Amino acid sequence: MSGKKRPRNPLDPPCVDPDVIRTTAASGVVFEPGRDTATVAELAERLGIKRSAAKAEIQRTIQTLTIDDFAGIFDNGFYPPSDEYGVYINGVGIYIKLRLDHGKVNVISFHPMHDEPLRTRANTILKSKP
Repeated sequence: MSGKKRPRNPLDPPCVDPDVIRTTAASGVVFEPGRDTATVAELAERLGIKRSAAKAEIQRTIQTLTIDDFAGIFDNGFYPPSDEYGVYINGVGIYIKLRLDHGKVNVISFHPMHDEPLRTRANTILKSKP
């Protein structure tokens, strides 16, 4: 494994079909160890909602992902490849990185966009500020 991240391409096929992600997420999602508290807190603060509502919003959003929201595959050669998606929630650009682990949707990242814009397959460009 090289450790070199491959370029993001929204026209690549995702690692896991979004239909499978949506169906699997209906029974719940798991968070990358150590990331759930910070992920939920950051989303709650940015959207101005309670943490319980933020956790429910994460699951709801994942259940609505489509191929048009797909932005590419994150593959740095060290960890298993993960699918990247981008959506807007209440006008806030959200970056999502996830993969299927042991039959569950593992949420690796789910946070407001930072500096780098993200282009989805539908050619939506998500930014930290719309």
